[in-house]
Amino acid sequence: MAKTIKMYHESGLAKILPKPTTEDPYAQLKFIFNRVANLKISKSTKENFKTALSFYINTYLPKTHNFDSKLENNKLFFLNEQWDKFALHNVEKYFKKYNVEGSKTRLSSFTVTSHMSAIRQVMEYALFHQLTKDENLLQAGVGLPIKETEQNTAYSDFEVNEINRMLKEELEFTSKLLSKKGYQKTGIGRDPRIKPCMKGFPRGSVHPEGFGWKETDNMRWYFENVMDCEALSGVPENKIKHNNFFHNVTRCYKGGLPALYRAWGVTSLIDADVLMPFAMKLALYTGMNPDSLWDLTADCFQEKHPLSNVPYIKYFKQRSLGHKEMHLNIYDKNVAIRELKENEANVIRTIFKQIIELTAAVRERAPKELKSFLFIYEVSSNNNYGVVSRINIKVTSEWCKRKLIRYNLRSQNDKRLQLNIVRFRSTKISQMVKEGYDFFEIQSRCGHKSIAQTLRYISKNNLEINARKIIRTALTYIHENRAWQLQEQPEYALEHTSSNKTVIYKGIIADCRNVLDPPKEVQMLKGYQKGEVCTRYNMCLFCKNVVILTLHLPLLIVYKNQIVNAIKNMPIELPTIKHYKKSLSIIEEILDPEKSEFSKEDLEWAHSAAECMNELTDTVVYRPIL
Repeated sequence: MAKTIKMYHESGLAKILPKPTTEDPYAQLKFIFNRVANLKISKSTKENFKTALSFYINTYLPKTHNFDSKLENNKLFFLNEQWDKFALHNVEKYFKKYNVEGSKTRLSSFTVTSHMSAIRQVMEYALFHQLTKDENLLQAGVGLPIKETEQNTAYSDFEVNEINRMLKEELEFTSKLLSKKGYQKTGIGRDPRIKPCMKGFPRGSVHPEGFGWKETDNMRWYFENVMDCEALSGVPENKIKHNNFFHNVTRCYKGGLPALYRAWGVTSLIDADVLMPFAMKLALYTGMNPDSLWDLTADCFQEKHPLSNVPYIKYFKQRSLGHKEMHLNIYDKNVAIRELKENEANVIRTIFKQIIELTAAVRERAPKELKSFLFIYEVSSNNNYGVVSRINIKVTSEWCKRKLIRYNLRSQNDKRLQLNIVRFRSTKISQMVKEGYDFFEIQSRCGHKSIAQTLRYISKNNLEINARKIIRTALTYIHENRAWQLQEQPEYALEHTSSNKTVIYKGIIADCRNVLDPPKEVQMLKGYQKGEVCTRYNMCLFCKNVVILTLHLPLLIVYKNQIVNAIKNMPIELPTIKHYKKSLSIIEEILDPEKSEFSKEDLEWAHSAAECMNELTDTVVYRPIL
């Protein structure tokens, strides 16, 4: 609920407004949409209003009944009953709830933006002519349209650096606002009200000693010595008292009063420009989607969760229709990841603290329904100057557009960067994948119900690059150890085998060169004690000690089939779907006649033998033979 539009106008339009009937229940909607369309000149613009009307009548109302139970049984639509101050907000709510990825009726972002624009104009026209229920209309927005292929694409490292460059400079200004020292007098300039003797100089010329209002230093002198370093807003009472200051700032300084105040490190309002850098940084660090971000409350960050004892964020995810928790800094045995999590939690903690400090005065005078929200700001537009409102997608889109131009943000191919907060979500997920976060921790962080949903968000290039690297390393180990086995011909280890003898250890899907030296992933598991025998057969394919012989091939085929069936039938219940997919890639390469180190005859025998096997491998009951 951003700004509130208020309009008053005596009109006779209500006298010619048709009454809805059983045969034509939407007569008033058709009348008002066509009325506004006929005011437009362009044929394509007129068509936009017609398609928006069709959407409103044929899609929006049948699906939602305007979120009014009365319309379910009685379709007669009266503007002065149904179009209250939430009328536009209800349409926005429809798009957020139903226009989701994967739905059959999903509209492109361009179509959604076009519909919202047309519906907004029609509602404001009806409001102006006093045809609506309320005297104001709560604004809503769905953001700027973007190419659908780019909507959920992760930013590259280069692009993230570009965004961080912009945020760093923007946050330097807010750090001045938060400085405990406050504004410090500079003592520069002179009183601009002094008019020097200009004898010998052409009329209208600037005095060489820097007198007058055209000198920025003199404006600073007036600000420090007359305005007492208080960044006064340009409301009428202030303009009367300091007329020359406000008049000359607007006339002589590029960017006007906001730009001048910003250059001095002060502000008259805690507006969107002050808060948006924090919002962008929070989105980058959390991967939270915009809807959840704008719904955050001032008390949503908590230092200790009752169960996990770590910092967490309480938030609302509209598509999941419920409250969720984002746990931060969960303990990890991997030192590098643990440090990443600790740093992340500290950054997020600081962001919340700074936002609350900046908005303290705004929150005190905010309407009751807005006080609890985290991202509230003061509107800087002339029509609603100083009105307290919430940041929404429309405000975000406009801010992004301005910063793109100001900082000339570029993509990796030197094109204009598409700055969209929605893409921060897939960017964060891709970063977590590259940094080695556990797959299910990523799923939990995103608040996804299923693994499949998480997989759709992961940037395929980043994930595939990491997966290919792991698979390539595993195949190298398999090749080297097979060559070693063929050359050394080691025996299987038994209880009485001499420790000086070269041996291998019996396994299920593969044999092992050293069961006391499991891979890193096994050593990091909870409960593992150094020097213990490895029992994790499902990690063998990734182990540097793996030895695969011809006799293992049938069971590898059985194992492969079990993985394929599990992924196909129960993807949500797999412990680590990513791990098994990589296992599948390794097995397929081992069994591929074009790539395999085993002969065609061995592979044919293995497939025949596998048809007679139906063994289940169990890591609990299985122990290697020593």
